[in-house]
Amino acid sequence: MTSFSKVRLLGVATGVALAYIAQYFFNQPPLSGAFLATIPAALQDPTVLATVVLLAGAVIFAAAAPAIREVASETVQTATARRFVDHPSNLARPLLLATLLLYAGCLALYLLNGENALVRWLWLASVVLLVASQVPWGDLRRAPDHVASQWRSYLLPGLLLLLAAALRLYRLADLPQDLHGDMASHGLQAQQILAGLVRGYVGVGWADIPLPGFVPTVAAMTLTGDQGMLGLALASALGGVLAVWGTWVLLQTVQTRRVALIGTALLAVSYTAIHFSRIAEYMDPVPFGVWALAFLAVGLRQRTSLPFVLGGMLAAGASLMYFSGRVVFVIFGALLVYLLLFDRKLLRANLIGLAWLAVGALIALGPMTVFFVQHPAAWLSRSQQVLVFNPAVIEHSRHKYGVETTAQILLEQVRRTLLVFNYTIDSSTQFGFPRAMVDSVTAPWIVLGIAYGLAHFRRWGNGLLVVTLGAILLVGSVLTDNAPFYPRLILVLTPALGLAALAVDRTWEAIEDALGRETGRIVVVVVVGALLYIGLVNWVAYYQFAAHNAQPRALVARYVSTLPADATVCIVPEDDGGWIHSTDEREIDFLLGQRHGEQVVFDDNGAPGDIPESCGQTGAVWIVPASRQPALGELEARFPGGERSSYGPRQGEVAFWAYLVR
Repeated sequence: MTSFSKVRLLGVATGVALAYIAQYFFNQPPLSGAFLATIPAALQDPTVLATVVLLAGAVIFAAAAPAIREVASETVQTATARRFVDHPSNLARPLLLATLLLYAGCLALYLLNGENALVRWLWLASVVLLVASQVPWGDLRRAPDHVASQWRSYLLPGLLLLLAAALRLYRLADLPQDLHGDMASHGLQAQQILAGLVRGYVGVGWADIPLPGFVPTVAAMTLTGDQGMLGLALASALGGVLAVWGTWVLLQTVQTRRVALIGTALLAVSYTAIHFSRIAEYMDPVPFGVWALAFLAVGLRQRTSLPFVLGGMLAAGASLMYFSGRVVFVIFGALLVYLLLFDRKLLRANLIGLAWLAVGALIALGPMTVFFVQHPAAWLSRSQQVLVFNPAVIEHSRHKYGVETTAQILLEQVRRTLLVFNYTIDSSTQFGFPRAMVDSVTAPWIVLGIAYGLAHFRRWGNGLLVVTLGAILLVGSVLTDNAPFYPRLILVLTPALGLAALAVDRTWEAIEDALGRETGRIVVVVVVGALLYIGLVNWVAYYQFAAHNAQPRALVARYVSTLPADATVCIVPEDDGGWIHSTDEREIDFLLGQRHGEQVVFDDNGAPGDIPESCGQTGAVWIVPASRQPALGELEARFPGGERSSYGPRQGEVAFWAYLVR
């Protein structure tokens, strides 16, 4: 305990205090009253004032926080002296040769005859054999003993995984209440695959998403036997848990166990991560991306080929899911540049590993590589559509932001992106939660962690997190329309919360240095209490939002799914500005199943046109939107004795009426 340590603690505390003062201003309405007279005019906008204070706090924190004394990066530097191991068993070379032959045969057959069952089996076999060729089979015999001796170290991570699973699986089919049309389209594509209406998996499906991107949902629907809401959401929920696990592995590899525990806990209870783990599509690439980064980090540390192979395969898998997964290749490129500039020794020591990374990616992509070479538009079309320099996007952004030039648009995109953790809210309709990406308790720590990571950028663990975060924000937000669009940014939570945990860890270290190691027990209680508080507040806020967020069409779809399989559903359509029009709308169509749907037009006075015979039979159900209430009276007069019910997002609210013909 020295006076220098106390001064350093004062600097750290000042930085943290300023960060929370800034967050207070971010959360407040525009300033008013006598306080305005005390600050310069340029700072009277609360976001400007908050940003200045936040930056000041970040700089002070980064300058004062203690450096990391012993982290995984030092182990990596020592490991560069070891020989790179890429043929760990006697079977390695024969299996690798078999892999290359199967891969070549797969591509040749696809080029000659297109996709068939043999092509798919060769593709799968080449992936399995490549992994098998790099597995150190002799070391596996020692794995049970290692796990048995280290089982206590797995307890806390295991509890965090159980917590993450509980928050993602509880009432999975019911929460969120809304069913977005894009999720329904994803589910319809999966249903078509299950029905045998889609031939194979080499190609693209709905919205030009590669067909392998629908495999998680197809597998979940097959596993549960449910082609409705549970089967649609289960793959994302399990993917969300896997992403939490991968975050633990990544952070423990590049930082310390304490950082890993805190960062994993923050991700487990993040309301943004929870939400996207409960809806289809957007979470699918995230576990692939997180584990690809984790295996890359493990490979750099251990200098063995298997982690690089797995990292390349998982990166390929991420790129075949929703479009945001392709950012993993950008991250890998950015990390390569980082190593070239700041750690050439580590780069040279792992050049063979990077070659294995590329081999793993190519083998995993299989015939999809040929498909995208033959159809480059299928790979590029979505990126071109959302690129901020697309003329249509520029025109849209000009009106949205009220600016004229491309430079002004980019400036606004940067502003919104930089404040994504503290202030700006999701622009998508897939979430639309009226808060920043993370809660107000966590957000200041992310900024402090970024500042610390930049100040100690040469440490490869810090550099990996900062580079990953920067690449995702640049590609997924600054350079794409409607920043910030959360469905493209879910992967950013792993490096962001890892950096938040790093800032907490450095504050913890400063307290122990200044006040003695015994104060660490008090800090443990404070940190655990804070994490429990964050988890509780996040879950309550999310539950209150998601339990009543359904649009009328989603409510109709959910109601229709409860009807008998042979029911006839007759919809009275709203005008073009309404939500409910026909059973062909994708949300309703997804949950309609084998039920028969009809659309019956009523005039403004409630008088119907021709009514199909099936709509007048016993058991037929009429859906009458709230805006077409006169039609309800006409139905009750025409089919007396029926059963009338009302439905809305909350009790007492009416989005539509259902009338059951008796």
